[in-house]
This record gives sequence, C-alpha cells and structure tokens, in this order.
Amino acid sequence: MALTDHAREVRSLLADPGRLCAGLGLDRGALRQASGLLICCPVHGDRNPSCSVTNGPDGTIRVKCFACDWRGDALHLIGAVRGLDTHLADQFREIMAEGATIGGDHRLADEILDGRPMPDRPRVPPPAPREARDYPPRDVVLGVWADAKSPADDVMAASYLVSRVIDPVLVGARGLARVVGGQLPRWAAYRGRSWVETGHRLVCRVFDQHGSPRSLRALQILPDQEGPKRLPPAGHKAAELALVNQAAWQMLRGEAPGRLGIVEGEPDFLWWGTRTEEPIIGLVSGSWTDAFAAAVPRGCRVIIRTHNDEAGDRYAEQVAESVKHKCELIRRSPEAA
Repeated sequence: MALTDHAREVRSLLADPGRLCAGLGLDRGALRQASGLLICCPVHGDRNPSCSVTNGPDGTIRVKCFACDWRGDALHLIGAVRGLDTHLADQFREIMAEGATIGGDHRLADEILDGRPMPDRPRVPPPAPREARDYPPRDVVLGVWADAKSPADDVMAASYLVSRVIDPVLVGARGLARVVGGQLPRWAAYRGRSWVETGHRLVCRVFDQHGSPRSLRALQILPDQEGPKRLPPAGHKAAELALVNQAAWQMLRGEAPGRLGIVEGEPDFLWWGTRTEEPIIGLVSGSWTDAFAAAVPRGCRVIIRTHNDEAGDRYAEQVAESVKHKCELIRRSPEAA
C-alpha cells in the first residue's frame, strides 16, 4: 500500500482531538473548546495555550497556533512532538505508525513499519518560553502617532479603506487610525524592513484596560506584498491590549454603562468605528483578559460581533464567560446593526 493510502487511513483514525493530545502528552493544562482543545504550542515557546486542535470540515484533525501561525494536521502535530520531518519518507513512516498506535490500530502500525519495531524516540521538549517583554516606550508610541497623518490625506491609505467600504475622513476625524511615513523606530519593522517599506503604513493605537494607549498595530495597505497583513511592534509584548474608540475609552475610564460592541480585528474595528459613536472594542490575538472584563461597567449591554468561525467563536466564548455575571449579552453577525 502506498504511503498516501496509509496516511489517509491514519488521519481517519485520528478524529478525536482529546485522544490525540493525550497520546502525545499535550493535554496537561489544555483548555477545552467546543470542537477540541487549546494546547501549548509544540513549536514555539508558549506560556499559555494558544494552539487549537480541532476537527475540520472533512472530519480530520486540523492544528493552528494563533500566536506563531504554525498549522498542519494530526500527522504534523505528531512530527512536531517527536522531532520528525513529514517530508522524509522514513520519518513519515514513524509518524504514521505512531498515529495508528494512538488511534488503536496496531495491525496498521505493523503494516506501515513492515513488521519492524517502532524506534524508541523520546518526546522532543518544546522550546523554552521566551522572556516576557514590555510594550514599546510610551513616549515613542505617542510620538509616532502624533507625527502620522490622516488616511484621507494619503492616496494609498484612502484607496485601501474605500475598498473595504470604510470612510477615510471619519477614520482620521475619530482618531481610529493614521498613516505613518519617514523615519520610524526600530521596532516598527518586519524582518528588518520598516513598516513603510513593507506597506504596513496604516496604524491603529491599542490600549490597556485603563484606556491608556500603550502600542500600535500596523495594517498592510499596499497590494501584492508578502508577509502578515497586520503586525504589532517587533520584539515587544503585544498581548493584553485592544483597539478602542473614544466612547469605549471613556467607558473604560469610568463612564456610565450603555451598549458596548465587541468586534474582531482592525478592519471590523474601523468599519464599525465609522458607523457608530457608541463604545467599540476591537479584539486581536491575546487582547481580552480578566482585567478588561473587570473594566466593563456592570449593567452594560454587550453586543458580540466576532466572526462566525473558529477564532471568532473562541473570542465570543471568552468575552461572554468573563462578563456574563454582570452584563446582558447578545451575539450578532459582524454585519448586523
């Protein structure tokens, strides 16, 4: 039987995320999700679970780390844990044999290995978590923001926003985003190239739970460019900060409760921020914390407008669980008013 046929059989056996993670020793400290687990990523130094192991639309396991963007299937996960390469035939056989064993089909494991014993390979220890980093210096962040200009005054930024049905004049007038140019700090870069060079010229401020601006998020507005579409400052902490409009800033600083919209990502934040003056908080990876939940006034009506996909559902569950005891909760589609 060909390797591809064996791989298909093994993937069909590994349809239970919990069983796979337990078989690989990845279930300790894991968080349960509606369709699987959130585990510490096996390929980067993870302090908290950020890697999703769930069932995909075809019934097989899919793996995605929301922190480092590593992704794959059940066989890639086994390879990462055992230090084996799926592109090397002999090592791929070992990966499949272990998968068959975890799936409970020892006959298939023997067939894959042609009757040879399984090599005794210990689990490869995950990388050590990186040292905690701080945010960029506040005065430098404020300086970059002060030197930036309105998107309405930049042809490329205005065109990007208009293509997404976002008014560049309102974006600038309401302080939702600005356009950077010229000399930038060293942290305003991607792989050694400044945000200006990589096209990440549209920037949004991100705030802590007290409503204090602590950093920036950069959006790529040039077409056909390589790299992530959105970036935090290089070499600095990015978690526990959220996109916040003026009304949400006032709410976090103790204003009376009202309606609070929770959206996902910079484009949705800009879209909603130009369509309402009510409080809007935009979430990116690692934004929502217990401290943010505590800052939401009791009695708020929280409208959750995250995307109807795996990441959006995860954000929605996190927000809902943290404020359900003190707020009225409504889940709507991102497009709903």
